[in-house]
Amino acid sequence: MELNVKITIDQNSPFLHSNQDLEDYLVIENQNIGDRKFNDLVVSGALLSLSHFENVTFCSCVFFATCLENVSFANCTFIGCKFQFTTLTHCHFANSSLRNCVWEASNINKSNFYNCEMDFKTSHKLLRGDNRITRDPAYAEAA
Repeated sequence: MELNVKITIDQNSPFLHSNQDLEDYLVIENQNIGDRKFNDLVVSGALLSLSHFENVTFCSCVFFATCLENVSFANCTFIGCKFQFTTLTHCHFANSSLRNCVWEASNINKSNFYNCEMDFKTSHKLLRGDNRITRDPAYAEAA
């Protein structure tokens, strides 16, 4: 059985172009972004809400003073990213990887991590919040 999923990106979306600074965007919501790679992307002072990322790689990206609420990440990779003064709440990560990430004055709360790979600093940060880290397949569908 073949599953056809259409990923759409709003033409005004800051995620339309890789390596673009997002300092001029305050609210990014209801976006579906897939099969992309972002290098050195800077997201500053933004609210990302009710959006879904699938098969997206973030390399050396910075999330500064940004709020992520109700955002899902499926099969995504974060490599060498910095989360500074950033809050993640009610986010869902499935089959994703977080490697060599830096968490400076950032909070992760009420988020789910299903079958994710992560470095020690990230796992330590997650355990300090009200988060669920599991391999239980019941949580795979939320992303």
